[in-house]
Amino acid sequence: MRYLRHAEGATAVEYGLLAGIIGGALILGIGAFSDNLSAMFTTINDLIKG
Repeated sequence: MRYLRHAEGATAVEYGLLAGIIGGALILGIGAFSDNLSAMFTTINDLIKG
């Protein structure tokens, strides 16, 4: 019974899951905008070169 009332381990697992979800969302977001970002840098490079 004492083991079931011990909540510190559950909190650590919840923080780990939250960090994993945020990390996955960042990776997907960066992947979705990578083509646009590359095009933007190509445009800037072409403008600088004249």
